[in-house]
Amino acid sequence: MTKAALVLQGGGIRGAFTAGVLDVFIQNGIEFEYVIGVSSGALIGTNYITKQVGRSFEIIHGFCHDKKFGSVSNLVRSHNYFNSEYLFKDIAEKILPFDMTSFNNSSVKFYCAATCLKNGGATYFSKTRSDFWGCLKASMSLPLISTPVEIDGNYYLDGGNSDPIPFRKPLDEGYQRIVIVETREKEYRKEDKRLANRLYNRLYGKYPEYLNCLREYPNLYNNRVETIEFLEKSGKAIVIRPDKTVSVSRTEKNKEKIKSLYDDGVRIATNLLKQIKEYLGE
Repeated sequence: MTKAALVLQGGGIRGAFTAGVLDVFIQNGIEFEYVIGVSSGALIGTNYITKQVGRSFEIIHGFCHDKKFGSVSNLVRSHNYFNSEYLFKDIAEKILPFDMTSFNNSSVKFYCAATCLKNGGATYFSKTRSDFWGCLKASMSLPLISTPVEIDGNYYLDGGNSDPIPFRKPLDEGYQRIVIVETREKEYRKEDKRLANRLYNRLYGKYPEYLNCLREYPNLYNNRVETIEFLEKSGKAIVIRPDKTVSVSRTEKNKEKIKSLYDDGVRIATNLLKQIKEYLGE
């Protein structure tokens, strides 16, 4: 197993791209000592750890029309657009079984990030925690369409709000070889959304630090992307990202678009295999 870190961006259903990339990694024996992800990136990363080829795509593509998986009716009923109970119980235990034994026994250092509403900062949760799946639920809980998740007495939402592409943590821990999987094209930048800010004020007014985090998110995201481009140009990271404009939304229902984005992930990762192996010293 290579002493290198794999960093996985979120993006909801746009994670189909990441699913394609990681399926290629599994099939070609590319492994990392350290994996960190946010939101759907972290979720898809769990299937990479267990080497379950195709499972992430089957969930994203096969259940995108299933109202029990994600729907406005879920949001009205439980204040959560995506139903994590359905995902972690029915799907993981019965419909498309998740290999929990392999996940628990894996020596890979695996983290998911979530944003603390109290301080507006990122918290990184290890898979070694007994409540890891609750932490993963928090990492995946998108603002406006999810209920905050309580962990250790604090409330958390989407890790992407405070650390949209979490490459800094492995760098700080001494990993000098990093592969980053993004779910947006290179040219994409975030814009300030004033309507969203008004909704944020209404829902999270009692959490001023989290509100500030949400307001600053576009700048944070854009700065992170620019730093990643610098790391890429200087040979300090390999970045795998879509090579054309991504039109898939976080809650996408169009199966053809989802399949196309997955295929893009497979194609781009396959084309980069030689470069990645050389970079990792394999």
